[in-house]
Amino acid sequence: MILIQKILSIFSTLVVALILSTTAYSGTDCIKKILFIYDKGVYEITPESKRIIKEQERMIRGTAKFLDEQTQYIVPPQDIVIKFDAGNDNPSYALFMDEMFTGVRMYREKPGLTQEMANDVILSGKSILNELFLSKHPKHALAVTAHELGHGIFEWSLRQFFPETRAIFRVHKEMLGPINDRIELLGQRLMRRYWQMDVLVNQALEEKGLTDTAGAYMLLKNDPGFTMLQGEIDKLVKEINELDLEIQRVYQKELAGNGMWQLNRHIIYRGIHELFADFVGVTHSGKYQPKAMFDAIVFAPELKEKNFSYVIHLNRDFSHPDNELSVWGGLIPENILGHVDLHGLFAPSRYFIHETFLQKPEFQRPENLAKLYDIMMLTSVNYVRLLRTKLDWMQTLDEWELNQLFIEIFKDFAKEEGLVF
Repeated sequence: MILIQKILSIFSTLVVALILSTTAYSGTDCIKKILFIYDKGVYEITPESKRIIKEQERMIRGTAKFLDEQTQYIVPPQDIVIKFDAGNDNPSYALFMDEMFTGVRMYREKPGLTQEMANDVILSGKSILNELFLSKHPKHALAVTAHELGHGIFEWSLRQFFPETRAIFRVHKEMLGPINDRIELLGQRLMRRYWQMDVLVNQALEEKGLTDTAGAYMLLKNDPGFTMLQGEIDKLVKEINELDLEIQRVYQKELAGNGMWQLNRHIIYRGIHELFADFVGVTHSGKYQPKAMFDAIVFAPELKEKNFSYVIHLNRDFSHPDNELSVWGGLIPENILGHVDLHGLFAPSRYFIHETFLQKPEFQRPENLAKLYDIMMLTSVNYVRLLRTKLDWMQTLDEWELNQLFIEIFKDFAKEEGLVF
């Protein structure tokens, strides 16, 4: 409580000003178009895939309609492109580009590489190339797609609060569109080459009775087909890297003074992005599923035994008691994870929202869930405003203090909305 008293004594005037200056969204925008793009070069679309895709489209349109009609401060995306690309089974949202990449095992792999083979190779640490084929189970398709939709909702809504954000979208769409299209085309070609290379490696493993990929690579290094693939991969990677440099030059020229762009890569900002996206992921279609994101990520039981991701991704579980602020163990150290766990940064905030609101039956009613969406958006927006104005100070806070601050702001907005807790 000492920290919060200090925070509120310094920033109470600022927080009140932010609350009063936040205006409701009064537009009638809703998703006008959902464009599905498929790359059939590696995968085959099955009847089951088509069924899941239809479910995803219904969920996206239903969620957007609910938010458009029931909330005051949220702007659903007007149009969105959903791409099912070769090698893109792990979903993502292309920031500032209004594009989602999804899959969730949408396709059946063509002969040569099975899912079981890929899982076995990855878990034994033999080849990172097989990671391209590590996908999530179809039963988690809606939650995962809802999470990516959440990123889109957050970005579309930010445009009304931070005008600078619109300039970033303009640069992406008007100036970087052709470059990104080229990178995407090259990326698809690259994925196919990787797939072809892995087929050769797995064939060598099987035919020669080898137990590790290093031996297979040594065996294939003089094979003409393998050498040709490696050369094509090197050329594709070189061109992609050159185009990436060109993008960086455009950023430097057009967005050097844009405060929202500078904030975009900051872990705290990205952590808020992931928190909001997870909120959509666990509440999509009006049905609260607190473990939806955790279950979607830890999809294979063997990962619990062989991979530390099980422990890391507990931070995505809204209902896990270990995420309560006073007992939370903090983030996994960088030297274990390989990078800062921005997805799990606000784990205690997830648990607070679950314990105080979402787990209660009254918040399953559309009108109350809509209030929580508005509170979630207002809290996130004002947290971002604090980042914009007090970044140096906020960077001195540890992960517990960052969560404590988020929770207190959330409480303030909940009281403004008349919620009792």
